[in-house]
Amino acid sequence: MTSSGLKELPILMKRYAKTLPRSARAGTWNFAQHLAKMLREAAPLGFSGRMKSTEGTYAEKISKNNYVIKMPIYTKYLERGTGPAAGNARYWTNKPKVRNWAASKGAVGVGWYKLRSHIYQHGTKPHPFTARVIRTELDNLKEIVEERINEAIKKR
Repeated sequence: MTSSGLKELPILMKRYAKTLPRSARAGTWNFAQHLAKMLREAAPLGFSGRMKSTEGTYAEKISKNNYVIKMPIYTKYLERGTGPAAGNARYWTNKPKVRNWAASKGAVGVGWYKLRSHIYQHGTKPHPFTARVIRTELDNLKEIVEERINEAIKKR
């Protein structure tokens, strides 16, 4: 029995030792960017603003092998709801933020105060969406990372 190509095997394995981890990281980064995009698309209508923009919801590399999805601070309130609607105590919202938000939507005069009073009385309903998106997209993680690794192997 004879084998050919054994001399090239150590060289090939050395290349893979460098290429495969790099490809796995690239695949993970691709997945993080994909997940951020899916979260932007899934954000409830009417609550878009920064959440639906690439400046508001985006993937960020925090170390060599770790990535995080950044989302606006109000995502947690959108997800869980606030005040009585979420089973919590009444609260007054931040006056300048409500006034600025209402003005951006065309509300003039005391419209912002009516909104603020309504939130105080009733709270805001929860609009959960991130867990559903993450559960759905985790199935794609393996596929995206494997795709990058397979591309690296084919190039060698």
